Amino acid sequence: MDSIGVQVGVLLAILLLLERLVAARRHDGRGGAAALLTWFVLTSAVLWCGGLLAFAAVHALLFALGSDAAMAGAVLCALLLLATPFAMALVVRHSVRQGPSGG
Repeated sequence: MDSIGVQVGVLLAILLLLERLVAARRHDGRGGAAALLTWFVLTSAVLWCGGLLAFAAVHALLFALGSDAAMAGAVLCALLLLATPFAMALVVRHSVRQGPSGG
């Protein structure tokens, strides 16, 4: 399978997870499961998009500024991607505390 096929497969998986997320959020009785699913979907989507952007950014740094800048960029991108699940947990926790009214 080529790279485009892998990307389309990952995108399809994320879209299916988003569909399940919307269906789970409609039911008020599944608060814990819906919050966990929300965290999982958001984390997956952000890691996928962030990974693609990090890949492009590190390559741009490599070709524009050299290998030292690319290494620093790769370390920074890795730290940001490692922090993503924790940041998404804070976002979901805040969303759950706000409730369905949003206020």
